[in-house]
Order: sequence, then C-alpha cells, then structure tokens
Amino acid sequence: MLFLLIKGTRTVPIGVEEQFMFCSNCRSHSVHDIMVSSRYFHVYNIPVMPLDKHATVFCHTCGSQRGFEMDKDIKSRFKHPWNTYLLAAIVVIFIALVVLSKLW
Repeated sequence: MLFLLIKGTRTVPIGVEEQFMFCSNCRSHSVHDIMVSSRYFHVYNIPVMPLDKHATVFCHTCGSQRGFEMDKDIKSRFKHPWNTYLLAAIVVIFIALVVLSKLW
C-alpha cells in the first residue's frame, strides 16, 4: 500500500510595522511597511513547530519590496502564532498522559 506523508513548510504573516528608513531603489528617506512572517514545519497541514521569522520591506514612495535583516527588537515584538506549536503540544500532552497512566 502506498502511504504518502504530506509535509513541508508554510509561511504566514504575523504583523506589519511602519518605519521611516532609506530606500535603496528610489534613493529617498520615506515611510516603509515592514511585514514580518513566520515560517513553520507541518505534517498533514498540522503545524509542528515554528522554524524562523523573516521580514519584507515595502516602500511607500516607489512600491519596491526587498528582504530585510531584522534586529532583536523587531523580532521580540512579533511572536510566532500559538497554533504553530500545536502538534508539539499534542505530543507532549500524550506522553504526559501515558507516563501518568503508568504511575496510577
């Protein structure tokens, strides 16, 4: 019997912040949107664990977009969604229930 394991990674946006910064495309200082996304690993579309966060910057003046190296301050303001820990939490609860049932 053929058994397909559907797994992979997904990226979901977790927040947007505006900052005044320099645009390398239009060479002007203007307001930019910084969109922070969370990438997580999933099995059968059930999130297992978050992998990393990355940011994309959108310039309001010229409309260009580029990757952005986040500092610790921005990373700490945007948390991974709670549901990206779902399968890991289910496994921990299952193991705890098995251990507790052996103790009783």
